[in-house]
Amino acid sequence: MERVVRFAIIGDVEPKPEPEFGSLHRAVDAICALHERAPLDFVAGIGDLAHKGTGIQYRGVSDALRRLPVPFHAILGNEEYGSTEARFFHYARGWNADPGAIPAVSYTRTYGGIRYVFATAREGGKEFSPAEIDWIAEQIDAANGGCGAPGGTPVVLFTHQAANGVFPDDAGKCMKGRLYSERVLSRPNLGIIFSGHSHMNLDTCTTYARDRRGVHHVHVPGIARTKIGGAHTPRFRVVQIDNGRDVTVGTCNAETGDLEPRHRIRFTLSNGAREREPATPPSG
Repeated sequence: MERVVRFAIIGDVEPKPEPEFGSLHRAVDAICALHERAPLDFVAGIGDLAHKGTGIQYRGVSDALRRLPVPFHAILGNEEYGSTEARFFHYARGWNADPGAIPAVSYTRTYGGIRYVFATAREGGKEFSPAEIDWIAEQIDAANGGCGAPGGTPVVLFTHQAANGVFPDDAGKCMKGRLYSERVLSRPNLGIIFSGHSHMNLDTCTTYARDRRGVHHVHVPGIARTKIGGAHTPRFRVVQIDNGRDVTVGTCNAETGDLEPRHRIRFTLSNGAREREPATPPSG
């Protein structure tokens, strides 16, 4: 039976030039407080935890992540690829009581009857190779009995960069290739994609879009800094999915721990019932 699923999403944590993780610790404090009020199932990380993948950055971020009260499922971004996957996993094994919480650079998890796909782009953390795109499509289809026909269970996808053409304010900080849009966004039971990388300010930029296929795209703001749209407020997203359909995306100010009603997003998933459309990039 489907149930309520709640999770937080953090992204673009890496501070520079100094490895000071005060905002991340305050975000973890806020996540712990939210969990006490209404339990979370997990926390997702959409990449760029450690600037240039340095040891001092990983040690700093690990001090905070070990305090999370629920499983932490992360992917790698371009900053992690400033070093090696081996270094990432050296530290990632200590972020969860269960070492299998992050079993590979790309993997899936299921909560409340919904399939969650965590997809890392191994070529620099940004662009997926054709083989990686095929893998993502296969994981989405697997939630629908292994076929790409309409119907089945909605899938939630986590990537570091957004698809091309989704967010008009992203200053080109998105995937450039068309194959991802053609092969992945066309899957009829793909429901939501959460991504980061562009560090957009929620107060001045478009950070939510529903493309013409019905896929919902949600930008995860950066903990560390804002690159597009003015002054920085460290924020993260908190998501609730009721009965596999009704979605509320909240936004928490990491400095104050307060949810910001003006940045709340609500929509309903179609449970994979939407029809295929011609395979072209979304208009945003």
